[in-house]
Amino acid sequence: MEWVMMSDRLPMLRWMQGTGNRFAIADQADLQDRDPSELARLLAAHPHRPDGLLVLAPDATTSDVAMRIFNSDGSEARMCGNGLRCVVYDQVRRGLVGAGPARIRVGDHVLEGRVQSVSGQEALVCTTMPVPTIVRTEGLLQVELGNMHVIVMHDQLPSEESWRYQVGKLHEQGLNDVNLHAVQILSEDTIAMSSWERGVGPTLACASGATAAVSGLASMNRIHDSVLVKQPGGELRVHWQGDGAQPTNSGMVGDLDEDEQGPSGNNMRQRHCEQT
Repeated sequence: MEWVMMSDRLPMLRWMQGTGNRFAIADQADLQDRDPSELARLLAAHPHRPDGLLVLAPDATTSDVAMRIFNSDGSEARMCGNGLRCVVYDQVRRGLVGAGPARIRVGDHVLEGRVQSVSGQEALVCTTMPVPTIVRTEGLLQVELGNMHVIVMHDQLPSEESWRYQVGKLHEQGLNDVNLHAVQILSEDTIAMSSWERGVGPTLACASGATAAVSGLASMNRIHDSVLVKQPGGELRVHWQGDGAQPTNSGMVGDLDEDEQGPSGNNMRQRHCEQT
């Protein structure tokens, strides 16, 4: 597809990435009557190779804006931590939020985010996430965080080929409508993670998954409550606040330039989120 010729047929889009996750962002008003699911499927073939489409609309409740998430296969997701941080930065630099934290509605959840620092075209953004529901079963750790995550522990992260094979086996067991994560504990304050996201496939990072993994493992006292999560797209700092509280994550976001593969997330110091 010749995207230069297609550009006049697309709505106005803003391209961003968060710790390796790539997104197209559109305002609902610019979509008019266009089906966002169909647009997300179309954009999957774009040279930027977005993992999803984020659609923003005014919110009549207590938040600044409502965000909907459409995966590259057109299905709608219930949560996206990297997309959430991108939207916080997008709203702040467009001057659409006032003093204090940005408040973003995602489904039934109103989540808060702050831009902690800016370096060039990138920013370090911290957001709250929904209160996790943690279920421990034999061999698996399941964490609901707006969307469902299944954590598979490994002594050593599997190769890309091995992880793909494991994902296929998990799908055969009926776990094909959840996000899957292979996790290795490197130390009490550092884990490594590879993700396979529902509706997308393998991704460079998953912030809701990282938050789910840290929340589940910290609740079992296997790691500390503030943990650095290493993913192929970069690093996230996740802070588990305890049972019944909203965890937070902080990581890099920025504009998606030509041939951009996503930020490393390693050049700006990750730190605790300020209380919002």
